[in-house]
Amino acid sequence: MQWLGANFPAVLELVRLHLYQAVLPLVFCVIISVPLAQLARQNNVLRSIILALSSVLFTIPSLALFVFMPVLLGTRIL
Repeated sequence: MQWLGANFPAVLELVRLHLYQAVLPLVFCVIISVPLAQLARQNNVLRSIILALSSVLFTIPSLALFVFMPVLLGTRIL
């Protein structure tokens, strides 16, 4: 508890920075996703396009993890 009391201003600054980095992207995602969901709900052609693009966007980070997993697990790539 003494460390927290001695470093309280630094901890508050880090909490503020964390909230900024966590809440700001969430707000932007909601601003983008709600209108896209309404468009997808109303139009079958846009639904197909939005679903395909969002599927690709979800796939890209997992593909990058396949490169890093052997490094993290200490195994070979192949």
